Amino acid sequence: DVCSSDLLIFTLGTNSVVRGLIYIMSGGRTIENFGGAISSYGNKTVFAGITLYYAIAIVLVAISHLVLT
Repeated sequence: DVCSSDLLIFTLGTNSVVRGLIYIMSGGRTIENFGGAISSYGNKTVFAGITLYYAIAIVLVAISHLVLT
């Protein structure tokens, strides 16, 4: 069953573990205000008004679909 509670519990548990590791690695500091070079990627459009971040997400979803099917 695709909507089983086991998958939800696993996803939430994995999220907690990863966030905990990031908290330990950063020493509890918030990381924000990257520089102009990194923050400018949020405004770059690749084609048809799609930003670079969405284009990367679409490519990653397509690759994941091809690998998993």
